[in-house]
Amino acid sequence: MNLGQYFKNCREASKRTQPDVAGEVGIEQSYLSKLESGKSIPSNDVFNSLVKVYGVKIEDLVTQLDDAEIARLGELTEITKVVSQTKRQRSDSAKQYSLAGLALLVAGIGLLCFSILPFYSEPEHYYRSEGVLALNEDLNAFDLVYTEVDKDDTALLAKQAELLERLDQQDVITNVYKGEGYIVNTAQGRRYFTGIGSNGAIRDFWNRWLAVPAIMLMVAGIGSLLLSRRWSKLDK
Repeated sequence: MNLGQYFKNCREASKRTQPDVAGEVGIEQSYLSKLESGKSIPSNDVFNSLVKVYGVKIEDLVTQLDDAEIARLGELTEITKVVSQTKRQRSDSAKQYSLAGLALLVAGIGLLCFSILPFYSEPEHYYRSEGVLALNEDLNAFDLVYTEVDKDDTALLAKQAELLERLDQQDVITNVYKGEGYIVNTAQGRRYFTGIGSNGAIRDFWNRWLAVPAIMLMVAGIGSLLLSRRWSKLDK
């Protein structure tokens, strides 16, 4: 739509005649007729008077005009000001959406990479001490408790019975491998913890669910970039 047609529509909507409006603005009817037909471009004063008479906002007016018409009305200060302000706002919004889109896209890619990485729990090592040893006792002295002893060997049977009374098992689970065994000193003597097994690292995929918000972030980021690109084209 051109400016003349827009003003004509406003006049007809307000039930005014050309002589009515021409008298209110202070111009000739013939001049108003040329303006409405698009044959002439109003001066800044006449334009502002028509806008005031019809009670329209320039921002709304500009949205109804064709791009070619806006370019033709480049000498009208108020229209140029509104067009420049609109382009600046679009440009600022495009930059903001572009930055937000990049941030969302990077965050989504990072989260997606994190979601597909497997996690491993630390291996566990199991150690057991059969009881407290005297400082001069063999580290494997309690093995005698689980050994079959000849019934005629009274000394060995007595030693086995003594160790059985002292039997006091303690189990330790640790993530640190301490070899086949290790010694811990106590107030009564010492304990020898022997390795009895281990549990290897377990693969865990608890983070798989993060792929869903990651994809959502990426889609939102791409949408923001496309919207930014569209607004940038509107300003060209």
